[in-house]
Amino acid sequence: MDALIGLLAILGGAMMVVSWIWVVIIAFRDDGFLWGIGSLLLGVVGVIYMFLNFDECRTPFWVGLAGLVLVVIVSVASGGLSEV
Repeated sequence: MDALIGLLAILGGAMMVVSWIWVVIIAFRDDGFLWGIGSLLLGVVGVIYMFLNFDECRTPFWVGLAGLVLVVIVSVASGGLSEV
């Protein structure tokens, strides 16, 4: 059971990383160097870009949100939040 919980946590984290890379690629491709570098180096700029261009970033947003929900569910199910 612990292996399954660990695998689900890794899957959720990977989903969040992939969605972030996806947003950075969209920023470089569509709006140029400054939005791309800002999204890559500063998380807040990437979040602002994602919401300003939500039509293009809708899918990576939902993938990242699903990954976050998966990580939170795994953390709660494993009792990770009770140790804090």
